[in-house]
Amino acid sequence: MAALLDDPRIRDLLRQADAADALLETLSAQGGDTVDVRATLDAVLRDLGQAVWRSARPSAELPESSAAEPTRARDADTDERWYTEEVDLPLRLFDPGDLAEVAEDLRTDEVTEMQPGSFRIESLDSAELRRRDSVSALAALDSESAPEWAGTLKAMRELMGAPSTDESTAALEQEAAQLQWCASNLEPQLQGLPDVICSAVVAGLGCRVRRVSLLLEDALGTELAMKRLREYRVARQLPMVVALSDAGRPERGAWIRDALAWWALISPEEP
Repeated sequence: MAALLDDPRIRDLLRQADAADALLETLSAQGGDTVDVRATLDAVLRDLGQAVWRSARPSAELPESSAAEPTRARDADTDERWYTEEVDLPLRLFDPGDLAEVAEDLRTDEVTEMQPGSFRIESLDSAELRRRDSVSALAALDSESAPEWAGTLKAMRELMGAPSTDESTAALEQEAAQLQWCASNLEPQLQGLPDVICSAVVAGLGCRVRRVSLLLEDALGTELAMKRLREYRVARQLPMVVALSDAGRPERGAWIRDALAWWALISPEEP
């Protein structure tokens, strides 16, 4: 088991499963629609099972005597209701047909980028793990040679502006207008950026929208901004993030803390 937990892909899927399970519990308690979250959790658990199988397969060797020895669940003379057919070991965890859909992104030597159409829940923990992984687009922000899309991200960051902690009405109204403008221009502004970067941008904006909607009495503009963020996520087939769920709660205890954490993830480290 310890060896399996050393696999970054398996650790990432475990974090996703925990996040999906927590969101499902919250939605169930509030009587919300859980269909999408259940589907996401089922898909994550399926991917987790496949990743565990692939990781354990090279070392899964049984003694020769075990492979030839049949086993019985129980003696038929004891209870006729028990299944007594002989079964050759080792038993298969999956039928061969179940593994036909295993994709290349299930390699266990790295944390892979998010693939369009896959069911995923992106959390701050999983994104921070990617930032430390050399193959991730998030990690490329700190490389000596800037990626070709760095200029596009810089322009988007300038459009967004850093999250503000100012809670005055004037500052919140300005933030609401800025967020509505950003959310209305996601498609052209994020053109050409990797999915993992787009997901971080959307998550950060979502956190800021949630904060303003709580602090500003008349926050109609934030409802439209949230609607457009959700529409963009679905159209781009990005993973779900906590801030875009009505039942979501801040991962760091407050929406401004979450927003600052997402901002740091899309900001190159200062030399």
